[in-house]
Amino acid sequence: YCVDEARCIYIVTPVRSLLLEAKDTDERDFWFEQLYEHWITEQANERQRKRQERLAQKDIDIPERRRQWMQEILPNFDKMRSSKQCKLICWLGVPTNLRADVWVKCIG
Repeated sequence: YCVDEARCIYIVTPVRSLLLEAKDTDERDFWFEQLYEHWITEQANERQRKRQERLAQKDIDIPERRRQWMQEILPNFDKMRSSKQCKLICWLGVPTNLRADVWVKCIG
């Protein structure tokens, strides 16, 4: 229950709900701004964490992708060119040391 709706902040989290009443609208605006900045920071931290996880996974997958390119795709490039596996591996990136060979085969 809040006496003045203009001064109330209602926060719902997965754990609990809070109904906070500020002294005045300036205080309410201050806390809204603080919550918003915290939320933006947490979103940026989450994006950075996910990006780091993707980069770490990509680093782990490089030897496996290199093996796939050298053993499966490049020897049979004409057949593999339109396969889903080849397209997926292309989107993940061509290992640096194989890019020249891949370009030659792609161009013809």
